[in-house]
Amino acid sequence: MDSQSSHSEPNIQKFATSSTQPLVLKINQLTKRYGKLTAVNRLNLEVKRGSIYGILGPNGSGKTTTLGMLLGVLNSDEGSFRWFGEAPDKQQRKRIGAILETPNFYPYLNAERNLKIIADIKGAPHSRIDIVLKRVGLLERKQDRFKTYSLGMKQRLAIAAALLNEPEVLVLDEPTNGLDPQGIAEIRQLIKSIAEEGVTILLASHLLDEVEKVCTDVAVLKFGKLLFAGKVDQISGDKESTLIELKADDNEALKSALSDFPAIRGVNSNGHLVEIIIDGTTDGKAINQFLFEKGIVLSHLNLKSMSLEQNFLELTSN
Repeated sequence: MDSQSSHSEPNIQKFATSSTQPLVLKINQLTKRYGKLTAVNRLNLEVKRGSIYGILGPNGSGKTTTLGMLLGVLNSDEGSFRWFGEAPDKQQRKRIGAILETPNFYPYLNAERNLKIIADIKGAPHSRIDIVLKRVGLLERKQDRFKTYSLGMKQRLAIAAALLNEPEVLVLDEPTNGLDPQGIAEIRQLIKSIAEEGVTILLASHLLDEVEKVCTDVAVLKFGKLLFAGKVDQISGDKESTLIELKADDNEALKSALSDFPAIRGVNSNGHLVEIIIDGTTDGKAINQFLFEKGIVLSHLNLKSMSLEQNFLELTSN
């Protein structure tokens, strides 16, 4: 499970504007401690129906611990959460499919036999087995033993097992962990296609690229605390910050002149370029005019939206 020591962090939470979509999950002040270690620290989140919601953070940020509490595997120390507007119970969990940590199957049994065992545990009809195997692209391999499967196939079988009870919500913990590029692409496409069928996805990952390519919404955690929550495009293209690439004959003089510009939030050298982060109210024309008055003539100026990686690193490095 993710766990990490408690750590003082600035409160820089941001929340997306509300929509008319109903909530499938509401988390209020959820907290989990292991002695002096605080794995999840007063977490508040809202997940709307139909979203692909990513919980993003480095290892030890509390992602798996959060999912464990939401699925009833772990007890919380404080706070609460509600699935579908109601307090959690066994009936509600039947509406949720989940893969938490490493999927467990019998290696010497084939896929069909493994799914029959899981279907019996879940109370799902055996008629669902071929349906979910076809859904994840494994129908033709259903008679093959689990131990002969590649890592990507094993993960797809785990998703098939989670879909047996026709869940309204699918919870995935690091679904592409350890996969090769082809396996990663297959799982990503599968997740998006399942979401297109109306299933809400809650996905924990430490991979920035995964969240940016798959998710509609994201929450960033560090030391169990929420740093950001909102739409992926809010963090991948934050209107409050713009990255500008600059180049002059003398980049050192350029950086010195930039130190007097009040809107700049950061200056960084990247090869032959100088990168600056400015607030959203300042455009390239204003920067160019300011530098020209300082005697600096630019040979290159390029405005770029900040990437998810840049925003993520800026958030988690504080």
